[in-house]
Formats: sequence, structure tokens, C-alpha cells
Amino acid sequence: MASVQSSLAPTPSHPLKPAINLYGKPVSTFTRTIALGLHELSLPFTQHPHPPHSETITALNPFGLLPALTYNDGGPERVVLFEALAIARWLEDTFGRGLGLNESGMRGVKVHQWASLCAAQVFRIVEFGVVKPVLAGKEVGQEEKQKLEELLRILEGLIEGDQWILPGDTPTWADLFLYPILADLEAVPEGKALQGGQLKGWMVRMKQRESVRRTYEGTVADGGRP
Repeated sequence: MASVQSSLAPTPSHPLKPAINLYGKPVSTFTRTIALGLHELSLPFTQHPHPPHSETITALNPFGLLPALTYNDGGPERVVLFEALAIARWLEDTFGRGLGLNESGMRGVKVHQWASLCAAQVFRIVEFGVVKPVLAGKEVGQEEKQKLEELLRILEGLIEGDQWILPGDTPTWADLFLYPILADLEAVPEGKALQGGQLKGWMVRMKQRESVRRTYEGTVADGGRP
């Protein structure tokens, strides 16, 4: 997959060619999180689908992990960032259009809490415990299945909104961090654990977002592999 430029038209405040470059394969869950956010924020960008630990990625992130992001508005300095949560916060602070992370009070804290939860717990249990073994042709053990069921039960109980993870009319970073992981889960047989409940309805609503449709190509559901 070659570099792909977002088809979003430049906004009045950003009339020039995209200065944001997102690095990471579309199959990467947290790369997709940032791509979702860029679409939701209507920020033009170019995505470079480099794999983890490649020369290009390691030059941007010494740990070689995805995603990475660079930005240069024509000034003397180029912004280079890695770690999805840091990138998400920088996007909000820099461009002044929010998905919850820069909100004051408890709402901003809850968005951060969900993002951290996805990175620390949800990703580990879903991706390493279930999705990656399935894609490698391995059988998922009973212990991993039980951990998955318990995780989904807990997530159901943490949802506060009627439409989205947190109350409000539109998604926040909480939704954008969680969705790519559960989309991978839904794409494998063990995804049947998502049947019913609030999470299933939330998944349906997320799939209707233009940002989700634009970031589908190359994902696990589309046949992409790590």
C-alpha cells in the first residue's frame, strides 16, 4: 500500500497541502485510532504505511512502534511524535478542535482514562490474547477466552453514554481508542462474544461514521495482517 493522502478537503484555517504525516500500517490499531481522529477533526494528512521496526519508523520512534506523526507548517522546526495518546493530545492542543482530551473537568479525565485503559488492558487481552494467536493459526486457550469475557463485561459496565462511550452527541477519543481493537476482535470467530449488549449497538453506530469507512482498507477485517 502506497502513501495515501486523506481525501478530506483542506479547511479554511488549513488551506495548504497537508502538513501532517501519519506513519503506520492501516492494520495497526493505534495508527487507525489517530487516522480516525484526523478524519473526525477534518485535518488533511498523508499516511505512510510503514511496518513497525522498519528503518523509517525507528528513525521517528527509537522503540520502532506504531504510530508516529510528523508536522511541519513551513516553519524552521518539524514536530515529531510517537505514542498514540501523546499524538491525540497534541492534535487537540494544536488545532483547537476537540475530541475530549483537552476538555477541563471530569469529562477530559474520563476520556484520558478510556484511552489509557485501551492501551494498557484492552489491547493486551484482545490483541495479544485472542486476535494475534488466531491470525497465526493458533487455538485460543480457555484462560484467554475467560479473560476476554470478563473484559467485555467490565467494558459494558463502564459505558456512560446512550450513543457513544461517554455522554454526548459525537464520539470522543474514548471511542476512537476502543473501536479499532474491538473491530479486530469482531473480525475473528471469537468476536461472537460481542453479540448483544451496549457494545454491539455502539459498534453498529461506529461503523456508520465516515471516519470508520475511510480507515477500513488494510485492517484485519479487510484481510490485512500485521
